[in-house]
Amino acid sequence: MNDYFLDNKYTKWYFSSLVKAQRQEQARIESGGYFEKHHIIPTSIGGKNTRENKVFLSPKEHYIFHHLLTKMMKTAEHKVKMIQAFWQLSHGAKRKGIRLAPRQHDWARRQFAATQSEFMMRSCPFRGHKHTERAKEQNSLKMKGNKNAVGNKSRSGDKWSEAAKKAKSIAMKAMWAANKEKNTKD
Repeated sequence: MNDYFLDNKYTKWYFSSLVKAQRQEQARIESGGYFEKHHIIPTSIGGKNTRENKVFLSPKEHYIFHHLLTKMMKTAEHKVKMIQAFWQLSHGAKRKGIRLAPRQHDWARRQFAATQSEFMMRSCPFRGHKHTERAKEQNSLKMKGNKNAVGNKSRSGDKWSEAAKKAKSIAMKAMWAANKEKNTKD
């Protein structure tokens, strides 16, 4: 466990709460109430998908445990994974009857946005590259035959009218020209 978690108050709270939840587990199962399975050591950081690594928690406890996990990780990579898991859990919290305080939602959203931004900066294959005019034309030709292409449908899935396509094309060409002009100045 020491490979994953910092020695801090959050780790202590996590494991002391975990012991209490494990003691109550059989009664929880027999009650027939709604409980969620929680991986004690998350599988995304190397935990096993075994019965010994799972505990039944109420939705509120599950939320709290994931919040604690965001503050316990030793490595930045694991912390990012826990923030992403916490954001997904808190994003679906309304469906489970958990009401987030605005401060909790704000914190989760900001952390998630920061990790996503950092991830995109590291993993984007086009970072630092600019498309040539030839590449833009080739991509345009590829997309013209693709009925699922962004330029052929609106976000709602409706087909674009020819006038809307033409307006979009003009707007995109203006944007490309402006970007090209901006990039040549840099």
